[in-house]
Amino acid sequence: MPKDKGNVSAGKYDRRITFQNPPGTDDGQGGQTGSWTDAYPCWAAIVDFPFGRGAGRAFFAQQLYPTMTTMIAIRYQTSFHIDAMKRIKYVKGNFTHIYQILGAKDPKEAGIEIVLFCQEQQAKGAN
Repeated sequence: MPKDKGNVSAGKYDRRITFQNPPGTDDGQGGQTGSWTDAYPCWAAIVDFPFGRGAGRAFFAQQLYPTMTTMIAIRYQTSFHIDAMKRIKYVKGNFTHIYQILGAKDPKEAGIEIVLFCQEQQAKGAN
């Protein structure tokens, strides 16, 4: 079996995303106040799954909700720590997509690419 040399086509990563750090000011009542801050921009490949076809499904209020809606792949890097406390912002035209990170994996365990399993956050309803 040929050894993977770690070459990844630059054309694969065609969308600009930004990792964001969570608000870090304690509000004194067990929560956090402040706003998310941009921390690390990079190029990514984004794969959205068809509506309702997430990799896992949570059952809540007698309805099924997909728990993973999107996979985001970036080049392997060690300069920025990625964990589930952070989120991803992707701006396309007039729309801003926010993704919650559910998990991360180096699929080939070769230090080439990091695949992030994400759930896109839904817009909040208004009364």
